[in-house]
Amino acid sequence: MVGRRGDRGSHRRRDVSVPARCHGRLTTTVDDRRGRRNDRAEDHNGQPDPRLGHHHRVASDGNMQLLGLLVGGVIAPRLVAGIGSTITWADRKNMAFDFGITPEQAERRRELIDAGDGRLRDGDATAFAPHAGFKELRSTAQLGYAIYGAWQVVGAVSEGWLGHGLAESPLARESSAITTALGFVYRF
Repeated sequence: MVGRRGDRGSHRRRDVSVPARCHGRLTTTVDDRRGRRNDRAEDHNGQPDPRLGHHHRVASDGNMQLLGLLVGGVIAPRLVAGIGSTITWADRKNMAFDFGITPEQAERRRELIDAGDGRLRDGDATAFAPHAGFKELRSTAQLGYAIYGAWQVVGAVSEGWLGHGLAESPLARESSAITTALGFVYRF
């Protein structure tokens, strides 16, 4: 196994080369939230809604760890394919930021439901405090076709499954989701 170590920060990557025109990548990532992301709750017109509250993502919002494996390679003269999977673990703070509802938020949601807000369902006004642990399992398949020169068309399909009881959160509408993508890539 031939390996290459990535940067020495919070993101570590190990690439693995395998014979027969195949490649693989094992990736681990720690999301330490040193950057700031401002997510504002908005009403149906896209305006800030003070009744839903404002969310600021900062380092105190917790950490998560991703472990993924991607294997792929050339399967025909102009065709490449890959499959992979990623598993994510998170601490309690990270889970609470993404899926938790405090009693105060649940009360505000109850007021909105009582006022006839169609964005919320009856079960959406319950408090939810998730625990640390398994957050998500995601599997992905991708296919690329060389069109002309460095141009490729790439398609991908991915399915993710929530873990650790997160589907019980009022913020999670489904326990799994399928994502598809289609795009063009120019390879330098």
